[in-house]
Amino acid sequence: MSRMPDWTESEFEILLGNPDFTNEELVKLLPKRSADAIQIVRSGIHYYHRGMDVSMLSQMMLKVLDEGAEGKICPICSSQLG
Repeated sequence: MSRMPDWTESEFEILLGNPDFTNEELVKLLPKRSADAIQIVRSGIHYYHRGMDVSMLSQMMLKVLDEGAEGKICPICSSQLG
């Protein structure tokens, strides 16, 4: 089984910008990503704002969160990020 390409910043922004979408709805917007992959990244976003292990997030994702999480919503718990 081949590994999927790294997430792009635009894919990550789509995920961040649609916290109310289900994983299955996001698959339609992110056709290179499975519902499971989306759930893993969403969990990483939740862990990020809770100060937990974020090893599932890439350096690019962490940079985007560090620089622009203000006003974004956690897709897991609906809390404000940043």
